[in-house]
Amino acid sequence: MSDQSKKFSPAGEAGLAVRDIAWLYILKANYSTFPCNSQKQPLISGGFKAASADHTIIENWERQLHPALWGIPCSPNGFFAVDIDPDGIDTWQGWLDTYGLPEPTPYQKTPRGGWHYLFRLPEGVKIPNTAGKLAKGIDLRSDGYICTGKGYEWQIPLSEPLAEAPEWLLAKIKALSAPKPAQKRELIPPVDNADLWLRKALEKAEIGKRNEVGFWLACQLRDAGLPQFEAEDYLTIYANGVPQDGTPYTESEALASVEQAYNRAPREPVALSKPDDYPLTDAGNAEFFAAREAGRICYRHDLQRWYVYKNPIWAADQDGEPERRALEAVRERQVNAL
Repeated sequence: MSDQSKKFSPAGEAGLAVRDIAWLYILKANYSTFPCNSQKQPLISGGFKAASADHTIIENWERQLHPALWGIPCSPNGFFAVDIDPDGIDTWQGWLDTYGLPEPTPYQKTPRGGWHYLFRLPEGVKIPNTAGKLAKGIDLRSDGYICTGKGYEWQIPLSEPLAEAPEWLLAKIKALSAPKPAQKRELIPPVDNADLWLRKALEKAEIGKRNEVGFWLACQLRDAGLPQFEAEDYLTIYANGVPQDGTPYTESEALASVEQAYNRAPREPVALSKPDDYPLTDAGNAEFFAAREAGRICYRHDLQRWYVYKNPIWAADQDGEPERRALEAVRERQVNAL
């Protein structure tokens, strides 16, 4: 059996207490360290950032504090650790079977039956601190520390040279920070929005605003690419569905709005996403509202004021219309979610 494959445990050093062995291993490796209690908590102010490689300081800590464990900072000592819990062992072994063993490098068995593998910090690769992101039961430690002492057994001694992490492992680590492709939202074809625009128009129509809303509806249908004769059918339905008073709103007025709208060049149609594509959260409601009202309302941050499109100009809001539309958007999402 080669020297690298021998197990190093406190029982292998006669005449020294268990806790003595741990810091002797660390001293031999010339790593900085600091004392910890049995719960892996630092016993000194500053924690792992106050670690020292000075033999005298370490011996004083041992004599005065009698630490149960010793912490070894990772990145300050030039390594990162793969922390494999018992529920991650099968995954790790599967990787080794698939990709091959890494070069011999210091690693220890933990009291719970897991493993700590130490690898040299690679150049140009950020090693994050993660818990379960690499795989269930497999963590990464770089900015923190690992512990050693009673219950830990070094399978390859800490004093042996650190190996480079295998390429397959680095590839998995790099994938953690790779930008995720933006989820492409499925857009409703503009021409299919006609029923939606009609419903919105009927919700908005009230005495005194029937003409304005009718023209708005005609413009949405024009922008969506509906032929004029189909828009006339929708406006006829609109005229028969709006509130009436002593001065009725007639089909002729509705058709005049169509004529007026279609005599103007269409705008870019509003690209509405299907409601289910937005998360059912406050942020999702905000995104849905922004898409729903694009080209109809806007907020001027420099003036801290809402503006509403009143064809052919943007007018400062006077009566809380953006708030009403926001409430409509939330109610619409609630209906669509049923």
